[in-house]
Amino acid sequence: MEARRSFAGLWSAQSLPVAVGAVLKLRLCELWLLLLGSGLNASFLPHEEDVDFINEYVNLHNELRGDVIPRGSNLRFMTWDVALSRTARAWGKKCVFEHNIYLQGVRMAHPKFYGIGENMWVGPENEFTASIAIRSWYAEKKMYNFINGSCSKNCSNYIQLVWDNSYKVGCAVTPCSKIGHIRHAAIFICNYAPGGTLTRRPYEPGTFCTQCGRRDKCTDFLCKNHLNMKKKKTRNGLDKKNNFLLLC
Repeated sequence: MEARRSFAGLWSAQSLPVAVGAVLKLRLCELWLLLLGSGLNASFLPHEEDVDFINEYVNLHNELRGDVIPRGSNLRFMTWDVALSRTARAWGKKCVFEHNIYLQGVRMAHPKFYGIGENMWVGPENEFTASIAIRSWYAEKKMYNFINGSCSKNCSNYIQLVWDNSYKVGCAVTPCSKIGHIRHAAIFICNYAPGGTLTRRPYEPGTFCTQCGRRDKCTDFLCKNHLNMKKKKTRNGLDKKNNFLLLC
């Protein structure tokens, strides 16, 4: 005759898997909260070679350059450059709000260009969008007097953004646990070639495209040279002569 099992023993045996499952769920939740709080959620920020991210910031650069006031007669149409974006990523990983010290050197930050320009934005990671960062640079035009070519406050980001001779751009955004007083920060860097300076006005005013090069076509009120967009390819599709000293 089968002995009767106690109700207490039956309850304990059945509730054990439930208890283990509850503890496991609790541990997973704690791990998830730890990861969110540690600043390691880089997957929430776009990779520098994400096509949608590239299209967003390149298109916005060209839109703002084509809408300058006073109108520009010689601003060049911008296209993406992979080496510039990788340099932006490498320097961004330092998580310091300081300009890259290697941009002026020959073959130190790019296989072709030197004297590279740089714009930087730092803010909370969960508030970052490329549009917010780039438009904040463009908003510096309020501090720039185009007539005498002077800034009442810092407007170097605006000058670089609308620098007439720049036609290559590459950007990257990097998560950082802390930059300055900002915890869980993001640093967004755009590099430009050729870079701008503060020695003259950023572009020549006048009717758009009236001072483009002989081989340029007017595209979105900007001077576009298709020869500058062509790249020499190797078998693996990479640029020829892509080696350079990325010291940053």
